[in-house]
Amino acid sequence: MHNAGTGDGIVKNGGAETRNKIRTAPLWGLRTRGRFMHDAQTFNLTEAILRHGGEAAQVRDNFKLLSGSDRMKLIAFLLSL
Repeated sequence: MHNAGTGDGIVKNGGAETRNKIRTAPLWGLRTRGRFMHDAQTFNLTEAILRHGGEAAQVRDNFKLLSGSDRMKLIAFLLSL
């Protein structure tokens, strides 16, 4: 679970610290999805990765540092799930 900035205030099964957190969808079956992110407003994985911020900003920034070839390899791996 992570804070995606939803601010919904709904406590999930896990106590008060889950109040503004959401559960990330599993990556299994990612290749069968046509939309990504929690709002389903993203249509490709590169854009989905680049839209991340907050708790995932460091991961997004690491992705930006990859070479074009390494980015394509990562996307190919994700699409193999």
